[in-house]
Amino acid sequence: MRYAYYAKLGKADKATYRRSDDITAIPLNGVRRLRPIVERLKRDLASEDRRRARITVWMRIARLLRCTSF
Repeated sequence: MRYAYYAKLGKADKATYRRSDDITAIPLNGVRRLRPIVERLKRDLASEDRRRARITVWMRIARLLRCTSF
């Protein structure tokens, strides 16, 4: 789905946008290491402790970035 700002993009940016639409998956190495953080996030969200949930999300993002194989 293209957003309204797509029409304002230059030719090169439109090409980048279209290529990004073709990405259907991001391969992860060591995905098992993410499971404990996902479970922790579920608990934090259920407890409605926004501070703890925010910290857990940042931890998950950091691990995801280490697991990507670009």
